[in-house]
Order: sequence, then C-alpha cells, then structure tokens
Amino acid sequence: MPLEPLEDDETVYRRIPRWDGFFSPPDHVTTANFKLRPQEVGLSVYKASVRTPESVVVGIGSLATSFLLRAKVRNIRGLQNTAHEALNLDVVEVPVEDDPGHAEIRKTPSGSKITPSAAKALRDLFVKCLADADWNFGPGD
Repeated sequence: MPLEPLEDDETVYRRIPRWDGFFSPPDHVTTANFKLRPQEVGLSVYKASVRTPESVVVGIGSLATSFLLRAKVRNIRGLQNTAHEALNLDVVEVPVEDDPGHAEIRKTPSGSKITPSAAKALRDLFVKCLADADWNFGPGD
C-alpha cells in the first residue's frame, strides 16, 4: 500500500538532540541530523497539525534536552542542490503505533537514499526555522 504524501502547506517538526556531532552551541545544527542510518529509509518528522511542539519534545524516544526545528512540506519538496537540480524529496505519512502524526522525509524514487547534498539542504532549511525554548517560532518558513 503506497504511503500518503502530506499536504504542501503542512508544517513538520524535526527533533534534534543536543549531543556532540549533532549540535554545536550556540545554535549550529549539523548535517548528522539529516543523514539516514543504514536500516532507515526516511527521516522522522512530526505533523504540526497533529502534534504540539511540547508533545514532540517529550514524546517517545526523546531526550529532555532535545529541541525542535520546523519546515513547510512544500519547501522540503522544492529543495535543490547547488547545480539547481531538484533533490526529489517527499514527505509521507508513516503510521507508528503510539506515535500519532509521525511522517518521514524520503528520497524519490522509493528506495533511493538521502544524499549528502540533500542532508545539507535540509539542515539549511530547518535551521532557519529554529524554535526557542518557549516554543515561540519566528518567521522563517
């Protein structure tokens, strides 16, 4: 059964741990947050229409020191590499038991891996949407 793509105007959150290699103070997020592990096919994100920022930060598998980034699905789909070629990313619903609103950023066609240039583009897009500790989001999407 094919996975349902999210609407273009949906906002998604990506949870970022404050670990060495993933985050450099004061607010530099590394591309390690946007690279797949060998067993993964997509990067986990959470639909803002279903989850609050607080519920993502304190949800399953989260750390108390995590923080959030956000982006619009249309901006993820529109990402290009430095040669202005489409990166062919999509955001699809991936239901997970006890984890409502879970979705994944995936490379198309299905089965392709997220490239280093896609990881950098995602990092640059999501960093612009950095959320502060009070869950007040600035402009940026």
